[in-house]
Amino acid sequence: MTMTTRPKLLVVDDEENIRYALNKWFEMSGFDVDTAEDGAVAVEKCKTNRYDIITMDLVMPKMDGNTAIGEIRALNPDVPIVVLSGFSDRPPQVSSAGATRIFAKPMMLTELRQEVRALLDQTDPAIVSWIPDTAQLNLGGGDPVQLIDDYYD
Repeated sequence: MTMTTRPKLLVVDDEENIRYALNKWFEMSGFDVDTAEDGAVAVEKCKTNRYDIITMDLVMPKMDGNTAIGEIRALNPDVPIVVLSGFSDRPPQVSSAGATRIFAKPMMLTELRQEVRALLDQTDPAIVSWIPDTAQLNLGGGDPVQLIDDYYD
């Protein structure tokens, strides 16, 4: 990744409203975001794109998150993968599949952004300079609006 490129994130979730919300949140948090509606689409996107980090749901049609993580690991063993799960504890099948972190739902979006920043700082500290401390929405013609912390369920 060059210093002129924003960090690239892939959001994988079968629920359209979740993909949309995370897409917008991470865009406002300084990321270049791509989305996939299931594990099979995520694997195909990983064949042609290089992502700095991936968020992954577990229960999806066509290909579940565990299977997708395994196939993505074969393509890019070093990419951090954050599982967004309704599980409160780390399921054994997730850790064995190669997830970097588990983030339980519901979650504070600011906490998820901080976790993503921390993981990126471990893999490529230069990337973190592109991520603002708070999510911002620029409505045009003035200063960006700071977004409040909110729960995502």
